[in-house]
Formats: sequence, structure tokens, C-alpha cells
Amino acid sequence: MRGATSSPPLRTPQLAAIFGGKPPECFGEQLVKHKDQPLEPWAVVEVIPPWLHVAAVSPETAGQPLLDSAAFTIAMERLRLAGYHYLVIDTPSILDSADVNMVVDTADAVLLTTWAKRSSGRSLRQAIEQLSPAKILGVALIEG
Repeated sequence: MRGATSSPPLRTPQLAAIFGGKPPECFGEQLVKHKDQPLEPWAVVEVIPPWLHVAAVSPETAGQPLLDSAAFTIAMERLRLAGYHYLVIDTPSILDSADVNMVVDTADAVLLTTWAKRSSGRSLRQAIEQLSPAKILGVALIEG
């Protein structure tokens, strides 16, 4: 969970680029498909066998609305049933997105990240208040 940074809400996907490629099927598109067909298999990329899989948002979908609360909740339930013990969800800045609240409602806990020398104490407090009553595991300080 990003804290007091400045990025458009779920609209600048970067995981595909970080892990070196385009996802076989966009996570956002899968959400739409699985809302009507919840038993369809999920397309994920095995990045580090056998324990790291990524369901990334396709860069071509930048700027499009992605999240639907019911579809996202179903997705998290189905992925847990598929045997994934940990689902890590990278989100945009808490202060820039209403989507984050929906993600937090589905998550077991939150790891808040914040930029060193760029985030103010005030915005960090505001992000923590917005996350309430979520379980916050901690805060990671990012140098950059």
C-alpha cells in the first residue's frame, strides 16, 4: 500500500514492466470476466518458480477504471481457494484513490510505504487515519 505519494489510482500499471513482460491476460480484464464466470481459471505469470506468481495490469489499460468491489472480493476469494497463501496487492497512493479503501476492506493487513524526504508527517497521519480500522503491519520507508 503506498502512503503519501502522488500517482493516479490504479491507472499507471508497473508490475508487468518490473517483472519483464506483458501479462498474458490483464488483471483488470480478468476481474470483469470472472464477475460473470467466477469458476474460470486465473491467468498469472510464474516469476520465480514455484512461489512467486504475478497477476499484473496490462499497460494498455492505463487510465481505465479497473476495480469493481464485488468482482475484486470474488477474485481474492478465488485466488485464496487456488492455494495462494499470501496475496500482495500493490495499490496507488491512499490519499489519491477511493479504490484503495475497497482493497483494504478485502485485505487481511496492510504494509504502508512512504517516500523518505518527500512525504509529510501530516499526509502520513492522514493515510493511517484513512486506513482505519485496517490492521497495519508496519511502515516501509523508501529512499529515492
